[in-house]
Amino acid sequence: MENAGYIGLSYQMALHRQLAVIANNIANSNSTAFKSERPLFETVPVRQQGRLYEFVQDNGIVRSLNTGRLRETANPLDIAINGKGFLTVETPAGTRFTRNGSLRLSEDGRLVTADGYSVLNEQGQPINLNPADGKPLIAEDGTVSTPAGAAGRLRVVQFDNEQQMRKVSTALYATDEEPQPAPAVQIRQGMIEDSNVEPVLEMSEMIEVSRSYQAAQRLIETEHERERKAIERLARAA
Repeated sequence: MENAGYIGLSYQMALHRQLAVIANNIANSNSTAFKSERPLFETVPVRQQGRLYEFVQDNGIVRSLNTGRLRETANPLDIAINGKGFLTVETPAGTRFTRNGSLRLSEDGRLVTADGYSVLNEQGQPINLNPADGKPLIAEDGTVSTPAGAAGRLRVVQFDNEQQMRKVSTALYATDEEPQPAPAVQIRQGMIEDSNVEPVLEMSEMIEVSRSYQAAQRLIETEHERERKAIERLARAA
């Protein structure tokens, strides 16, 4: 395969990656607190035989940090974070962070995520509630209480570079960066944050990328046909 074919193939591989990311966005358009993503590509110049060629290279993922729509659920254990911040949770793999505020009580009375991970307070400890104490109240500052008294305050944190956070599940993140307090956020009880994916826009982009993929395929096929005809002519000339 000559250089034109290699360039077309590198472009096609990048488009295949982009299609996979778009498909994942669409699949998670109804996932709580999911953030849409975009692949980040860059051109790599390569000089061969005195000519400069530019190939396409996948350089990672860029995550949209826009807040999804806050939707009312009337469930007192559902919370949404209005502003820049993450809940702190404890998992078997260590401390992780999430904006998915679809919470529940475990059998032993711990406030946990939908996956069963303990939600931590400002001291880094699980928050325990007794269902017999009555309906929990979660204030805008994250203080969790019942008619029997305060049970703790949610540890809500933020990071200087959210793009460096590693996604370990749909809305669960890990990072090596030191978390900072998030004083500007407001906790909204009885609400959850929807995905920030716009399905119609994603579908439109998928159609455009599919067309570009087909165009790259035609380029490769045209290059193969050119090479085949050139070889046939050389064979007849010999």
